[in-house]
Amino acid sequence: MMADQENQRYLPDVALPELLVPVSSLESLVRSSRDILIAVPSEGFRSLLVTIKPWLRPDARLVWATKGFESSTGDFLHDVVSEVIGDVPQAVLSGPSFAAEVGRGLPTALTIASKHDEWLTGVVELFHRGNMRVYSSRDMRGVQLGGAVKNVMAIAAGISAGLHYGSNARAALITRGLAEIMRLGESLGAD
Repeated sequence: MMADQENQRYLPDVALPELLVPVSSLESLVRSSRDILIAVPSEGFRSLLVTIKPWLRPDARLVWATKGFESSTGDFLHDVVSEVIGDVPQAVLSGPSFAAEVGRGLPTALTIASKHDEWLTGVVELFHRGNMRVYSSRDMRGVQLGGAVKNVMAIAAGISAGLHYGSNARAALITRGLAEIMRLGESLGAD
């Protein structure tokens, strides 16, 4: 990655920004960083937190772009952070996006949620650039839930299109799907 300035395994043909410098030591990176962005599959989220915990600075702040829930417990990832790391400023970055499109600079809208208001404003400003529109929220459960279940709606919309059910059916599916997500969110404690 250092030589090619791209991640050929996960983002081939997408140039890494000059400010993004690949490193070979996770420990030295974590020890020297206040703000840490985590982007791993949900099944590796807890183990990464356990690994980095002893290296975190006292003023560390965590943001993750990991979608989903912890598979073994069904827990929201902010609950996993609180359990493993303890009381640390944390935020979740989520939204309908694909890494390759973000990397190519295509228009993208995301949401960052955090209960830490002052830091939330700063994190939004860090990510809000060019074609990336970033919204803020205090609803960590709602943003995580939306990020996890939106793909179910996308698949259903794709099936509807594949079966040639038309725009009315797709619109009804999306409208009713959003209502179901709202009800699910309320039942799980989302704002």
